[in-house]
Amino acid sequence: MNQSTLLNKIYLLIAVYLTHASYTSAAVILDFTSRGLNLSTSDVTVDVTNNSVSATGTKDPFLSGGFSSILASGTFDLKISALSSEGGINNFNPVDWSGINDISTSLIATNARGWGVKDSELGGVSRIDQGEAIFFEFDFSGLTLGANDLVVLSGLSGGENYAIHKQISPTLGLEIASVTEEGSVILDEVVQDGDLFALSSTGNRRKFLETLTIDIVTIPEPSTYTLIILGVGALVILRYRLASRGRN
Repeated sequence: MNQSTLLNKIYLLIAVYLTHASYTSAAVILDFTSRGLNLSTSDVTVDVTNNSVSATGTKDPFLSGGFSSILASGTFDLKISALSSEGGINNFNPVDWSGINDISTSLIATNARGWGVKDSELGGVSRIDQGEAIFFEFDFSGLTLGANDLVVLSGLSGGENYAIHKQISPTLGLEIASVTEEGSVILDEVVQDGDLFALSSTGNRRKFLETLTIDIVTIPEPSTYTLIILGVGALVILRYRLASRGRN
């Protein structure tokens, strides 16, 4: 085997390794665009082992794709609830997490456009209007992760004029993203057990919880990156030497 062929094989091996050692394009998409029963809260359980999803009290969301990690197993829950501003009882402000006076009568409205908020006084409108929100909280009590695994909220779609906030303290919400045009948004937010998010309105356009994109990724050890850097450096020196010999 000549040096040029050996060099090409080494490049190929490194490329394959980097593909498997780094983030991949795999992810699970939970699609909430299905009509079911309206309800006050729902536990959406994602079965990582069997790559399936179920919801309590209403029709199951659709699931597509798969997780990047091959070590993660078990289940995790998304505890979803709605907050209605009907009757002027609530006026949610995600910045200071205020305006939640009574959530007991608020209903999630499930329909073909996504999960929204049931407002009977507005003629059954089920979108998320100003002062309202859809909350989703992560529960990892049934989830087993690999030593270097992370759960990532990769993206969300919710219509137009909406914002996503993460509760940092009882009186503080951190804006993760804000969207003015219809479409999905990339979040890439690392999620911990108990993290609570709010999808709220920023305008008069339609907005619903349409899809959530979630992945479990494996982060390589720091020593892995050191080996990669050393390997690439060695290849650069080897190629330079081969090129120098070719000119002589």
